[in-house]
Amino acid sequence: MFNFEICFDHPWLLLLLIPAALFTLVPYFRIKKRYRRTRNRIISLVLHMLVMTLSILLLSGFAVRYYVPNEQNEIILLVDVSDTENEAKENRDIFIQNVLSESGDDGFNIGVVTFGFDQVYAVPLTTEIDTIYDAYLEAAVPDTTATNIEDALEYAAGLFNYPKTGKIVLITDAKETDGAVRDVISSIAAKGISIDAAYVPSNYADVDAQIINVALPEQYIGLEEEVDIVINLKSNVAGTAQISLYDNDELADQAQSFELVDGMQSIIVTHFFKDVGLHELHFQLAFDDSLEKNNEYTTYYDLQVYNKLLIIESKDGQSEALVSMLNGTEDKYQISVVNVAGDKMPASMDALRMYDQIILNNVANQDLPEGFDEMLQSYVSDYGGGLFTAGGKNAKGEAHAYNKKDMYGSIYQEMLPVQVFNYTPPIGVMIILDSSGSMLGNSDYGGTIFDSAKAAALACLDVLYERDYVGIMTLDTNQATILEMTPRTQETKIREALTALKPSGGNTVFGDSINAAGLKLRDMKGKVAKLHMIVISDGMTEAASTYEDKIKDFYEKDGTTFSVIGIGMEDSARTAMTNAVALGHGRLYDVPATGKITESLINSVKSDLNVPKVEDVNEEPFAPQVNNALSPLVRDLARDPVDRDRLTMNLGGFYGARLKEGADLVLMGNYTVPIYAQWKYGEGMVGSFMSDLQGTAWSAEFMGSQDGQTFLKRAIDNLMPTSNIRPNDITISLTEDNYTNTMSVFAKLKDGESVKGELIRETASGTEVISLNEVQENGGNTTFYTSSALTATNKYSHCKFIVKESGVYTIRLTKYDKDGNQVGDPLLVHKDFAYSEEYDQTSTPSKDDLALLLHDITTKGEGKVMVDLQDVEPVFEGFVIKIEKVFDPRWSFMITVIVLFLLDVAVCKFKFKWIHEIIFDRKRKKEL
Repeated sequence: MFNFEICFDHPWLLLLLIPAALFTLVPYFRIKKRYRRTRNRIISLVLHMLVMTLSILLLSGFAVRYYVPNEQNEIILLVDVSDTENEAKENRDIFIQNVLSESGDDGFNIGVVTFGFDQVYAVPLTTEIDTIYDAYLEAAVPDTTATNIEDALEYAAGLFNYPKTGKIVLITDAKETDGAVRDVISSIAAKGISIDAAYVPSNYADVDAQIINVALPEQYIGLEEEVDIVINLKSNVAGTAQISLYDNDELADQAQSFELVDGMQSIIVTHFFKDVGLHELHFQLAFDDSLEKNNEYTTYYDLQVYNKLLIIESKDGQSEALVSMLNGTEDKYQISVVNVAGDKMPASMDALRMYDQIILNNVANQDLPEGFDEMLQSYVSDYGGGLFTAGGKNAKGEAHAYNKKDMYGSIYQEMLPVQVFNYTPPIGVMIILDSSGSMLGNSDYGGTIFDSAKAAALACLDVLYERDYVGIMTLDTNQATILEMTPRTQETKIREALTALKPSGGNTVFGDSINAAGLKLRDMKGKVAKLHMIVISDGMTEAASTYEDKIKDFYEKDGTTFSVIGIGMEDSARTAMTNAVALGHGRLYDVPATGKITESLINSVKSDLNVPKVEDVNEEPFAPQVNNALSPLVRDLARDPVDRDRLTMNLGGFYGARLKEGADLVLMGNYTVPIYAQWKYGEGMVGSFMSDLQGTAWSAEFMGSQDGQTFLKRAIDNLMPTSNIRPNDITISLTEDNYTNTMSVFAKLKDGESVKGELIRETASGTEVISLNEVQENGGNTTFYTSSALTATNKYSHCKFIVKESGVYTIRLTKYDKDGNQVGDPLLVHKDFAYSEEYDQTSTPSKDDLALLLHDITTKGEGKVMVDLQDVEPVFEGFVIKIEKVFDPRWSFMITVIVLFLLDVAVCKFKFKWIHEIIFDRKRKKEL
């Protein structure tokens, strides 16, 4: 108790003490001495004065006010000691010391909780301020490999004795790896606990290289099939490093050395799997950096044999050649064949999921039973099944499976990697005008031959499409680019360039102009399907040796074709141009130098640029070209010795289509028309072969050749699922938040049925198994444990488990009936864990994101963010340091006044003796 005060509500009423004294004493002293000195008179006088004094104090509002320390003020310092914050340890501890020093003698109860992934109550709430810092330094350390601010705040909030006067001071760099702190602030604030935040920024790992992730092929990988595994890296320094791959703890090959760059890069490791089963793939980056924990990465591939095929055909017997080719002497596949109109067609999703891949052999959209397209779409997209489509004709010789009218707007068409569509492939054309002196002769309509050539060049706009590009160059001693490759849509720009073009009067020089034009066209590869040059000239040029090799080279390397429109050519020029167009696989147009020159030139340009459309059915035999040379489907297949992109076996025709964006074009025909394309569709893969597979006229040679069979088997294998798609009564959904894994279980359970869950890890020392049906005690001290169990209470619908050590884990869920008998096959799901997000330098949030997080925490927590770690005054703002106490004696005074008044009356009316007088009288009586 301190600051003792006596106060009055109406202090002026104390003046009544004066008349009260007078009214009491004056009558007393007016009595004769011998009467006023009696016992009764004196006692009555005293009682009367007390009554008057107490009454006046009562009227004046007499009270006593004093203050006591507020012993309910509580502060918990919630200290982030995770590995990312370790670099800022000195600044963090200085802030803690400043807070303790500033708390002074104000009676605060202060405690310290340290946290990373879990929490330690390092210093329980105490007023012994001088002991707190040393106890904090000597306390046990939590798991520092992750940062869970959410759980730390909830833990600290439960430690207060007086939540209404409690405050949490969060000391952190705000880099959260687990949990979602924003989700708990409101509930903590609702208890009356306020939250301040001290931002202690960290600068983690000055020199660091890390494995960001590892990408395996999305499609099925077969046994001993060579695959490229992409390892994505990030480094903030350059240097020499090594990467090693371990497959089930066995070094797959010698460490691969490479030059590490400052920034992002990808390293490709070639590997093949020797055995069927689960493969734990462990990658190690050897590099001298400050943080080693992100130099290792663990993932897995579960190699299983998937070979159950369902071939659906539109006509009985259509698939005999395909079945014979696929099985051969190996019996590699388990094949079922059904007619699309027959009664053996799968009628349910579970029936479809009994197969790993569906092959539609010349099956049209209109052939499919009602609702089958939707079921097939879900089979591929949702469950990961494979789909392979092949074409064929109907009885009229028209396209059946790939019929554009039948396909239009259908789910079937949506699933395919190609759009069945008639279209003209986009073209890039460079028009080269001879502007030499020989082109200045008179032409029809009163202009020069050069004017007629310009009119012909302008006519290209009449036959080119929006997707096409055009460029203009001159063919003379001073060859120049008049117009770079320009989209056809920029018609005004093209017209202005031609209108402004003037003849140079120099000599005709083919070599330099063709070389420049070819290089500019080469830059268009990928934007257009066809590259083409048109030279408009009289053909009077230099020696053929200066340009023929260039024409041949551009055709062989880029597919650039070469045409010439010759005006009034002499025999020697005609011969030279004939040879030139033969080398460029183009056409020669011989236009006389008399008559309707302009009209002839215009017609020649239009004729040359009229590229044929890709129709529904194309009957011309051809050898497919390899578009993606890196695709494992075409690895080691024989190629044409002249055209190295072409395969050696022929197809008799194909069904026209256009490649969809995002699809992988493996084989193509002329104008990059798809012959075989595939793409990822949802969880599964879809491939389309744009010829037939009936082993007759079109596909006989292809299917009869070893290379053709190899390609088709590889294509089918490539579309297989990457995991088991068989129906199961149990499915799961897994959400991963660094260490914390939340699993939702969807099981069809009858009364009394249950689900047993296990988390399994295979290690060199043996198999570790924990139950997902019970929470493990002291789970924080183990590398993986169950924190929330699958139980009958939650109907076996969800659980949480923690994984803190890198490796591959298997979740096994088994259904049991009420008698304890197993029902169906267990569900096996694999999950991997590489390293904590604490060490992932690529996911570090920006300063703005960190500032926003702390702002949200303190705003909802009714606190403040402290950036200046020397200024700790905000920590103590809002606290009531002392509590005011007021003693109001009015009731006591009223009771006392009444009692004293009654005593005064009694004293006046009755005679009494004091106790000692009574005792004296009794002694005298005894003596007598």
